[in-house]
Amino acid sequence: FKGSHTITFFAPNDAAFLKLPIALLEDVLEPANQENLKRFIRSHMISKPLTLADITTGSVSNVFGVPLKVHKNASKVLVNSAAIVSEYM
Repeated sequence: FKGSHTITFFAPNDAAFLKLPIALLEDVLEPANQENLKRFIRSHMISKPLTLADITTGSVSNVFGVPLKVHKNASKVLVNSAAIVSEYM
């Protein structure tokens, strides 16, 4: 994204990255694979600002138009079964 955009980014935390095969991580970080890394990052972005208070159970589409399943209850929020652990980083 270039310019000024308001987005929400559901960023994987370190624990999520540790679950991935090391070969995959090494591959995506290669300079030749920069576009793959950009797609991965953008797949976790939506084109509007959201706070935890704004989130409801249902779905929201990422910047590619792919729906992300959202589940919210009194104790947690899940996006595609991954728990949101912090609202701001």
